[in-house]
Amino acid sequence: MKALSIHADNGVEIMAGRKTDEFRSWQTDYRGDLLICASVKPCGPEYLHGHAIGVVELADIVRDGAYDFVWKLRRPRLINPFPVKGKLHLYEVDEPITYWDFRAAGPEADTEAGRYRLWARALFERGLIRAWREL
Repeated sequence: MKALSIHADNGVEIMAGRKTDEFRSWQTDYRGDLLICASVKPCGPEYLHGHAIGVVELADIVRDGAYDFVWKLRRPRLINPFPVKGKLHLYEVDEPITYWDFRAAGPEADTEAGRYRLWARALFERGLIRAWREL
């Protein structure tokens, strides 16, 4: 699957459905599912660093001014995280992806932010992150 490394705090916002535009100085012809990988650069104890955290659909890229491109992201889907060594630009990750199952989670899982909260709480309980915050 095509992957994109992004700062962990921005990755969380994308996976919670709160960030649908990602600004890049470059574009690609690729459209489709994109694995979001949190970079290893520390952002705080509530973030998972150096891991794949979810899948989004790269729906479109539009030009914004003379130099920037806006990547339009939609359909965030959380996964069981796994370690990934990030790279610049798009790159391939061949690891199997297991999507997070929210079917038994109840009404909190009805929104993207609610699903993110359940996911973050579970990562905290498993010791993968040292804190978690409400969005």
